[in-house]
Amino acid sequence: MKVSMPVGRRDGDKGRSGLSLRGRRDARARVLIMLTTRLQIRIVARLQVRTRETIVANTAQAKKRVRQAEKNRVHNTARRSLMRTELKKALKAVETKDKAAAQLAYRSATSIIDRLARKGLLHKNTASRHKSRLNDRLRTMAPA
Repeated sequence: MKVSMPVGRRDGDKGRSGLSLRGRRDARARVLIMLTTRLQIRIVARLQVRTRETIVANTAQAKKRVRQAEKNRVHNTARRSLMRTELKKALKAVETKDKAAAQLAYRSATSIIDRLARKGLLHKNTASRHKSRLNDRLRTMAPA
């Protein structure tokens, strides 16, 4: 079964499947969804090998640093996501004009923002900017 679907650049690197392996990740994901199950398994394995980092750590220390970096990346992503969720909750509370809920959400959001800034996940000026803009929106609400 031959699959011919344009993915990424046409002049890109083509593997055995005939699909271009260059391009954006979401383009690759679209191709994988459209293929049949048996062919999809083959292409998934090939893409995973192609997209992995080509530089492999040689020393035990370098291997450990790779493991630590991945663990920290996942942890930081979760923390950043939590911050964004809290900011959205606070903004939604402000939009609903509920002063008490907005103040509670603001307190929760600023607590998380301060914690991330203290741990170095956010720059202190970025944290200050987020809090300031949120506070401005809270203050412009009509008093309840």
